[in-house]
Amino acid sequence: MGARLSAFVLVVLGVLAGQLGAAPAASARLWEPSVDAALDPLVDLVEYEDRVLVAVNRKRARAGLPKVAVFDSCADLLAETWAARLALLGELVHRDQQVVLARCGYRWAGEVLVAGTATTPRAAVRAWMASPPHRAVLMARGADRAGIGTARALDGRLYSVLDFGDAP
Repeated sequence: MGARLSAFVLVVLGVLAGQLGAAPAASARLWEPSVDAALDPLVDLVEYEDRVLVAVNRKRARAGLPKVAVFDSCADLLAETWAARLALLGELVHRDQQVVLARCGYRWAGEVLVAGTATTPRAAVRAWMASPPHRAVLMARGADRAGIGTARALDGRLYSVLDFGDAP
């Protein structure tokens, strides 16, 4: 148990260091993920997250929905820390969305999760779109905020959390 707790603390500290080392952000800022074809998304986790978001927005556009174009630092921090927890525990379990609603001030919140060793961003989005409850989150008309976190477990599996919200 001590080794797992130590690993969790290291993962969370790494996530928080990354958040604190970034430029200060307002509670919400414009977000334009882009794809860098030179990067391997299964190695570069920021690239993984960007590719997921680009793929989700493509699906939304095909359905006649607006892009989720606002990155929310609150949702992102919650997604990053939840992904780190899932990676530590080796489980795929949803967080109580009341936490996201309360902390980020949303009217609505939805979450989709994915885990795997070789699950590409495109495969993750395809799997979500094939599942009616997950598709409903991705295609929520009012979703205008997003946060995403991806963490690697000690066994190499990636755990990703995508949180959507509808801010007042």
